[in-house]
Amino acid sequence: MIRRPPRSTQGVSSAASDVYKRQEKDWSVVEAVPSKARCVVRRAHAVSAVDVCLAGTHAVSGGEDGSLVVWHVTTTPTPALKLATDRREACATVDVKHDLILCASKNTSIQLWDINGRRRLSLQHSHQKKARMGGAVLLSSSTYATCASDGVVKFWDHDRVREERLCPSGGAALASVGGHSVVVGHADGACRLWDARSDICALDMGPRDSTAAVRAVAAEGHFVASLNADHALYIYDRRRSTCVHSLRHDALKAPERCRIAWAPGALHVAAPSTNGAVVVFDARTGACATTLQPSSLEAPPVNAVAWAADVLATVDADGGLALWD
Repeated sequence: MIRRPPRSTQGVSSAASDVYKRQEKDWSVVEAVPSKARCVVRRAHAVSAVDVCLAGTHAVSGGEDGSLVVWHVTTTPTPALKLATDRREACATVDVKHDLILCASKNTSIQLWDINGRRRLSLQHSHQKKARMGGAVLLSSSTYATCASDGVVKFWDHDRVREERLCPSGGAALASVGGHSVVVGHADGACRLWDARSDICALDMGPRDSTAAVRAVAAEGHFVASLNADHALYIYDRRRSTCVHSLRHDALKAPERCRIAWAPGALHVAAPSTNGAVVVFDARTGACATTLQPSSLEAPPVNAVAWAADVLATVDADGGLALWD
């Protein structure tokens, strides 16, 4: 059952619907949601798969043992390359842009590879050694950003820190917004926009509740989505600094570390669940568009969702990678 948004957001929901209508005319959008027919690819990792990212015809998945698998996403997806991080450090997040792969480990080390498997950069401990990595995203072919539980957001140019931002709460998740900015999900439940060109936090929105810490954040266009520890999916309009929807669903149980994904055009957003399901919401109305639920009652938890064009990819705690179309 889906709960309606708080009373204070009802007027915003109507305004957001108008914004989405205008976007449909200007953007290349994905209006359809995946069907319940699941295309299961052979097991990607021997251990739990923790993250997946899609870019063009490539997908990259990261495993708990530090392994990275590059996939060709075609009619019959096939693994093209397998990489291993230094000292087999557990992968925390992966990002793919500009034919580059950025991998962050849980102990905050960073590695940069090209899509053909040649390592470009190995940087150990981008944050304090005892910090927990929140995320790492590529901003361009030479710049990227990281955040961690030490409360610092760092903007990098190759292997040098160009800018730092000290946050009021530890960073738990990260998403890029253009080539200079990132949205950071924090341990206090807030989402904040940080820019490499300004010392001031450009945006601050979301609940202030330590029990609702952000576990995943994603940005598309003017909209930001966050999945929090209270098992709610929040959708924000960053131009108005307002919450458009606060969504819950019986099938949605947020994993401790995960990835959520917008459909291109920001009409739908997908979130993984510890019960093996993927819940897809209509971002305009807040209704549940579909629930991708495996037939097995003992399905492993889904840890990450990625969406590009008409393909939605998931990885799970058994190391499997699946495509839905």
